[in-house]
Amino acid sequence: MPDEPRAFGHRTRREAIATFGLAGLAGLVPTTRARAADAFPSRPITLVTPFAPGGPSDIVARTVAEKLAEAVKQPVVIENVTGAGGILAVRRVLSGTTDGHQLLLGAAFLATAPHLYKSATFDPVRDLVPLSPPVESLLVFVSGQGGDLKALIQKAKQSGQPIRAASPGAGTLSHLGSEMLARAAGVPVIHAHYRGVGPAVADVIGGHADMLLDGISSSLPLIRDGKLKALAVPDEKRNPLLPDVPSTVELGFADVKVRAWNAIFAPAAVPAPVVEQLSGELVRILARPEVVRDMGARGLEPATITPVAFRQRLASETAYWKALIAAAKISLE
Repeated sequence: MPDEPRAFGHRTRREAIATFGLAGLAGLVPTTRARAADAFPSRPITLVTPFAPGGPSDIVARTVAEKLAEAVKQPVVIENVTGAGGILAVRRVLSGTTDGHQLLLGAAFLATAPHLYKSATFDPVRDLVPLSPPVESLLVFVSGQGGDLKALIQKAKQSGQPIRAASPGAGTLSHLGSEMLARAAGVPVIHAHYRGVGPAVADVIGGHADMLLDGISSSLPLIRDGKLKALAVPDEKRNPLLPDVPSTVELGFADVKVRAWNAIFAPAAVPAPVVEQLSGELVRILARPEVVRDMGARGLEPATITPVAFRQRLASETAYWKALIAAAKISLE
């Protein structure tokens, strides 16, 4: 069952009688009703998220819900619809209203799920339209045993023993990103899938797994406490939160670049004026200096590309993950 919805914002109603008086109101009723029918939003907006409360995705959902409610003067209710790798949440949105009152908090699973699950029959580029640029969640390869990424790879090559890569679940970006690294480095890997990040981190700290690709926002406290060792960030450049940790490109793995992300989507059938209105509000929200600052402190980074450009990037990501999943023969059904 979905978790209890959470609402942000409140409705405000101003009585026209206070401004126009009874006589003026009588003449305006038909026009006012016609405009109200066309006005958006006319009721609370529901933001469906495939994730349980807590973690980077929840931070994005709560920030957007609160700020959007203020902007449109309607409550924005977060509804957690978890399960099936995000597919249930997508189904909820695609089978629901197409007037803009039901939105989706999307993530990288939109680009991967159609190639992992036979039941994921949606096309993210055809069936959904991005309303916001992505908020990227920066990642890091971590280990509990110290050393560095090149040493871990060299050890696997010399010993012939596969790297034991933990992940919070099969088909997650953590799983696929570790597979990407293994292929780029030319080393075998054994994937150990856990029910969530917590158990995966515990086994990495305990030495039962060699590495984990995790979000900086969740790993950073453990890195600072010395319980985890940051090996590399899968990106073109170093991360300001981990300035001493090399990037994968810097280490010679130019194709190993992975960023998790969240963005707000609407069904493709939502009217263009509503899409434009919501998109404009969300772009402004994510560009606010205080939002950028607060998210940056948590390892989150609102991208500066337009929603239109992001749709093109989503198409490229979908094609990339389709090829990698096929090459690795990964199937979850």
